[in-house]
Amino acid sequence: MPSTAVLPLTYFASSRRLLQDDLERQRNYFSDDFIARHIVDAVPTMMVILNDCRQIVYANRVLLDALNIDDFATVCGARPGEAFSCLNADVGPSGCGTGEACSACGMVATILAALEGKQESQDCQFTSLAEGEEVALDVRASSTPLTYQGESFVVFSLQDISDEKRRQSLERIFFHDILNVVGSIRGFSDFLRGHDPEDRDEIVEMIYQASGQAVEEIQAQRQLLAAENRELVVRTTAFDSLDLLLSQVKIAQRLEVAEGCEVLLAPESEAVPMTSDATLLSRILGNLLKNAIEASPQGGVVTAGCNRQGESIQFFVHNLGEMPRHIQLQIFRRSFSTKGRDRGLGTYSIKLLSRYLKGKVEFETGPCGTTFTVCYPLHLDSSLSTVIIN
Repeated sequence: MPSTAVLPLTYFASSRRLLQDDLERQRNYFSDDFIARHIVDAVPTMMVILNDCRQIVYANRVLLDALNIDDFATVCGARPGEAFSCLNADVGPSGCGTGEACSACGMVATILAALEGKQESQDCQFTSLAEGEEVALDVRASSTPLTYQGESFVVFSLQDISDEKRRQSLERIFFHDILNVVGSIRGFSDFLRGHDPEDRDEIVEMIYQASGQAVEEIQAQRQLLAAENRELVVRTTAFDSLDLLLSQVKIAQRLEVAEGCEVLLAPESEAVPMTSDATLLSRILGNLLKNAIEASPQGGVVTAGCNRQGESIQFFVHNLGEMPRHIQLQIFRRSFSTKGRDRGLGTYSIKLLSRYLKGKVEFETGPCGTTFTVCYPLHLDSSLSTVIIN
């Protein structure tokens, strides 16, 4: 059996790694085999061969090109998350697979299944750090067990399905919500055509509000797509923090999902003059409030507030529900939702849009409830937040 290094702490998968001599021997198994090497390089998807320590001992040309790497030695011995600069790879005590968040990673799950002799495939998400920018990736990870020279390996492939997931999100989230709103407009209009009700003015107002909601949904999706494509332009104006928050609280109070839930403004909230993009900040606060309402138990209370923190402004939204640990580990992933398959991009969009406002998003949860906090500079220089790609 190959010799191994000392075992440090891990929160999930084994932290064991091979020593350099054994790693080099395994690398030669595949790099010296002309036929195997050329077959793997001919595969049009990213593919690596991992040893039983989940370390890369061979990578095909497609993967090296995707990572903009010329020399395989750069990734030899690394684990997949480390090769792709996954944010969680640096959090684990011994790299990829050893952090607590790795327990919810589909890539690690398929690799561990293959090491137990099972062929496995999963769609999963991770956030990569590329040139200082966080990039959300959706991939289809596939792992197949392989035994060679009496040792266990995994043939591991990754297919980028980010475009597919974005299309699904557009269909299931955007079209779903828009059709619901347009359907209500059609229903109210049909009623007016066939009747002359006493509450005609009230129904007209409902139609007006529903049409405004449809426009809002379209604008929200456009903003999200622009932000992901780095085409979002930040437009700063001067406004009052409390006025902006109060307007979002009033909107949240009228949401259909808010029935049976009390939405309140925290009495300690401060009116702070600030300069930022009011439209983006309204979108962020609206998402925070809607998420809090949906996470609240029946008859629950959602409280929102704002206060000054030095040269920053802090907004918070609290609900009485406690967030389960497995949700905490995935909360900011693009395609993850607590509302079902491909439903909702709330927390992901909050974090994404907050980056354009030079802000940060945090949360804490426990028996007393969950609080999301967003913090932004009091006076944003829009020239530092605008990224335009032609």
